[in-house]
Amino acid sequence: MKTMIRLVLLLALADDGGWALAYLPAGGTIEVDLGRLRGPVGPQWFDPSSGKSILAEGPLFANRGRRSFTAPGKNADGDSDWVLALETETKP
Repeated sequence: MKTMIRLVLLLALADDGGWALAYLPAGGTIEVDLGRLRGPVGPQWFDPSSGKSILAEGPLFANRGRRSFTAPGKNADGDSDWVLALETETKP
């Protein structure tokens, strides 16, 4: 009997465009439309196994256009899942 595993990417975007989260269960790359966010974006990768975060490819990005983000590889437990957290600098 074959077992099928389905990997699902989960994405959440705040109604006010203040932040977005993306869960990548198998790592990899995600493309995000930064124009959906209300201000300059500070991206971080969150390791769900250790609770620690690291900056993702630079401090701030303008909130326009599409940008790809690639997960850092294996997390502290040796797995590939990561959470990409995108938070804007501005308040509503």
